[in-house]
Amino acid sequence: KGKSESLLEAAKFIVELVGKGSITISNRDTSYPSRGAACIDAAVADLGYNPQTTLEEGLKVYYEWLQNKI
Repeated sequence: KGKSESLLEAAKFIVELVGKGSITISNRDTSYPSRGAACIDAAVADLGYNPQTTLEEGLKVYYEWLQNKI
Protein backbone atom coordinates (compact mmCIF):
# COMPACT_ATOMS: atom_id res chain seq x y z
CA LYS A 1 0.00 0.00 0.00
CA GLY A 2 3.03 2.24 -0.06
CA LYS A 3 2.47 5.39 -2.06
CA SER A 4 4.62 8.49 -2.19
CA GLU A 5 3.03 11.45 -0.40
CA SER A 6 4.38 14.96 -0.15
CA LEU A 7 4.65 16.75 3.16
CA LEU A 8 2.05 19.22 1.91
CA GLU A 9 -0.39 16.40 1.08
CA ALA A 10 0.11 14.92 4.54
CA ALA A 11 -0.39 18.32 6.19
CA LYS A 12 -3.62 18.92 4.23
CA PHE A 13 -4.92 15.52 5.28
CA ILE A 14 -4.11 16.21 8.94
CA VAL A 15 -5.94 19.56 8.86
CA GLU A 16 -8.94 17.80 7.30
CA LEU A 17 -8.77 14.95 9.83
CA VAL A 18 -8.51 17.23 12.85
CA GLY A 19 -11.06 19.71 11.49
CA LYS A 20 -8.98 22.77 12.24
CA GLY A 21 -5.62 24.34 11.61
CA SER A 22 -3.93 26.02 8.72
CA ILE A 23 -0.89 25.48 6.57
CA THR A 24 1.69 28.17 5.91
CA ILE A 25 4.13 27.60 3.09
CA SER A 26 7.42 29.47 3.33
CA ASN A 27 10.24 29.72 0.85
CA ARG A 28 12.49 26.69 0.97
CA ASP A 29 15.76 27.11 2.85
CA THR A 30 18.28 26.65 0.06
CA SER A 31 20.97 25.55 2.52
CA TYR A 32 19.10 22.25 2.98
CA PRO A 33 19.11 19.63 0.22
CA SER A 34 15.96 19.04 -1.78
CA ARG A 35 14.54 15.57 -1.24
CA GLY A 36 12.32 13.32 -3.27
CA ALA A 37 10.35 10.32 -2.14
CA ALA A 38 12.00 7.87 0.22
CA CYS A 39 13.04 4.61 -1.39
CA ILE A 40 12.09 1.47 0.56
CA ASP A 41 13.72 -1.00 -1.85
CA ALA A 42 16.45 -1.98 0.64
CA ALA A 43 13.88 -2.56 3.42
CA VAL A 44 11.84 -4.71 1.05
CA ALA A 45 14.85 -6.74 -0.09
CA ASP A 46 16.69 -7.03 3.24
CA LEU A 47 13.83 -7.21 5.73
CA GLY A 48 10.85 -8.34 3.69
CA TYR A 49 9.10 -5.04 4.50
CA ASN A 50 5.65 -4.87 2.91
CA PRO A 51 3.60 -1.77 3.82
CA GLN A 52 0.02 -2.69 4.70
CA THR A 53 -1.26 0.70 5.82
CA THR A 54 -1.60 3.91 3.82
CA LEU A 55 -0.44 7.18 5.30
CA GLU A 56 -4.05 8.30 5.65
CA GLU A 57 -5.07 5.10 7.46
CA GLY A 58 -2.09 5.34 9.79
CA LEU A 59 -2.75 8.99 10.59
CA LYS A 60 -6.42 8.22 11.37
CA VAL A 61 -5.46 5.41 13.74
CA TYR A 62 -2.79 7.58 15.40
CA TYR A 63 -5.19 10.51 15.80
CA GLU A 64 -7.84 8.28 17.37
CA TRP A 65 -5.23 6.83 19.75
CA LEU A 66 -4.00 10.30 20.60
CA GLN A 67 -7.54 11.47 21.39
CA ASN A 68 -7.81 8.72 23.99
CA LYS A 69 -4.51 9.78 25.59
CA ILE A 70 -5.31 13.47 26.01
